[in-house]
Amino acid sequence: MVKVAAIDLGGVLVKVHHFYMDGCKYVLAYLFNSKAFPANAYGFRTTPDEIGNAITMSWEIARLNPRFDSGRYGEHEFVRHMAEIIGYIIPDNEVEGICESIFYYMLEESELMPQVKETLKKIEDMGLLPVLASDITNNQCSQMLVRHGLARYDDRSKRGLLHVIYNNSPVSLVSGFLHGIYTSEDWGPKITGKPFKRIQKDFGVNYAELVLVDNNESNIKRGKALGMHAIKVEHGWPMTESTVADFKVKQFREVPSKIELIRQS
Repeated sequence: MVKVAAIDLGGVLVKVHHFYMDGCKYVLAYLFNSKAFPANAYGFRTTPDEIGNAITMSWEIARLNPRFDSGRYGEHEFVRHMAEIIGYIIPDNEVEGICESIFYYMLEESELMPQVKETLKKIEDMGLLPVLASDITNNQCSQMLVRHGLARYDDRSKRGLLHVIYNNSPVSLVSGFLHGIYTSEDWGPKITGKPFKRIQKDFGVNYAELVLVDNNESNIKRGKALGMHAIKVEHGWPMTESTVADFKVKQFREVPSKIELIRQS
């Protein structure tokens, strides 16, 4: 009997732009606006939205490089690598700012998937506790949740960058939607299995009582290897990739029916 649903944020509950593709835009914008690329004759520098062709070109250059595999790069490593492949080195003290720029672009452009709140409530009504398991920082997670009405800032904690700390947090989860937040900043990436181990401990369940809802096959494989059930959500992508998940769906709102099938199996 499944009792807890560990649900991804970006790509499952919220539609976000792909970090690595948007990363190309911002890294190249940084380079074009740096001293390496002087202003044109009119004194203007290139903006992120004006270098679409350069994004495509740089991505293809990166993809053809035998050493390049976007799946193994974290945000900081990716930014450095994108600069290196066209011959530039970004100072360490500027990498964080570029990563933050990429995130805020993604945040502004993000959209809540259809019927997310209704589906989370339906999962809860089925007797499961939906929790968030996300490979982003605490601050990014809190801002994304607040933006889409899944959490709210406490009045006393509106200033500065906020951390999400389950059960003692400046970010209050909106009742009826999520019952916990597990980020990679606190527990490590999902591919390590550590967030799932923590969820197991916090809720007193075994892995067979956990269902992972994610759009990343590597995370799905890790969850299944631990003995979890898994549902893969593939918003907007052709459903052709093989998966080890129990079920594969196109929309998050289809998840409750698949959980019911898992329960019956």
